[in-house]
Amino acid sequence: MVIIQFISGTCGIAKPHTELFKIVQNNLQLNPEKTYYIGDSYQNDVVGAKSVGWSAIWVNRMNRTIPEKSLYQPDYTIRDTGELAELVRTIRIN
Repeated sequence: MVIIQFISGTCGIAKPHTELFKIVQNNLQLNPEKTYYIGDSYQNDVVGAKSVGWSAIWVNRMNRTIPEKSLYQPDYTIRDTGELAELVRTIRIN
């Protein structure tokens, strides 16, 4: 498993625009079915990742709710990054 961080501002395209995620996917030659995106913004991170076929881990620190008519659901939701290590171990086992 490889963890890579990218910053949208360096690409000149804002999240959740799918082009940003596709640029990263193409440059890193990622398989969308095996790619997980971790983010704390439902709209920018979960929607962006799911719209290009990636899995999404939502760090929902503020216990926010997903909009009722949303097309996208995170694959996993955690409260803080302290839960992330255990979740990653669980994902690797499966």
